[in-house]
Amino acid sequence: FPIPLSRLRVSRATEGSTSHTTPMAPKLALVLAALLAAVSVSCVTASSSSSSSSLLTVEVYVEAYCPYSAQFVSHALLSALNAEGVAALVQLEFAQCGHCNPNAEEASGFECQHGVGECQANKMIACGVDLAKPLGPLSVAKFTSCMYSLPKGWMTDKGYVRQCAEPLGMDIDAVFACGSPDVVGGVGYETMSRHYAVTAKAGVAEDEGDTPRHGVPWVLVDGKPVDDPTYLKAVICEALSKKGGAMPAGCANVPAAPVPSPSSSSSTSSS
Repeated sequence: FPIPLSRLRVSRATEGSTSHTTPMAPKLALVLAALLAAVSVSCVTASSSSSSSSLLTVEVYVEAYCPYSAQFVSHALLSALNAEGVAALVQLEFAQCGHCNPNAEEASGFECQHGVGECQANKMIACGVDLAKPLGPLSVAKFTSCMYSLPKGWMTDKGYVRQCAEPLGMDIDAVFACGSPDVVGGVGYETMSRHYAVTAKAGVAEDEGDTPRHGVPWVLVDGKPVDDPTYLKAVICEALSKKGGAMPAGCANVPAAPVPSPSSSSSTSSS
């Protein structure tokens, strides 16, 4: 029987590091080329607002078993979008693939950085993200924060997924039907294909030698990489200020993010 989520704790990542990379297997040519060419980044979790061009775009690229992704989603992302008035001004694009890649030899059609279990968890979260999208950015953040608070083996258990989905009004049967193991061509596979296409288009999955180009979480605000994603709220508030207009109450008295040194770049870590 599911343990109440209030008894769970999010594992904190190693201090001083905010992203995750490890060498990946060579990518295989698969039938996603056409999807890659046609897909728009906003197809994953664009806001349903009719005035989306006036919203601030926040892009998030993560993977299920990365502790740095878990820390970011459960803390920085949720805190930023939960701040009063902020979510209404944000178009959230959330891709749950990280360093996954197509692999025709795998039953799921994909291989993931941390193995088969991570691929299954990625798919369950991706399915939930797509179903939460019409509810708005804050619902996506709440669902994913809840899912990332679960121990790895529980991310695909219907009882625990229910505790993340139902409080938001999501259809748990639809989430689970999509997120359960399926074959190439199934609804879950198609969902992962979309998330992979968006991730690859952003260059997250592309390799430089044996190492992915970007660590995860890979986060951009208004198209610009966030040097330290733990300061997401500050970066969002600064970007909103530059856009002009009334500032949300949630941005009041938010300290500015530290200015990175000229030699620094987005943090990466391997495990």
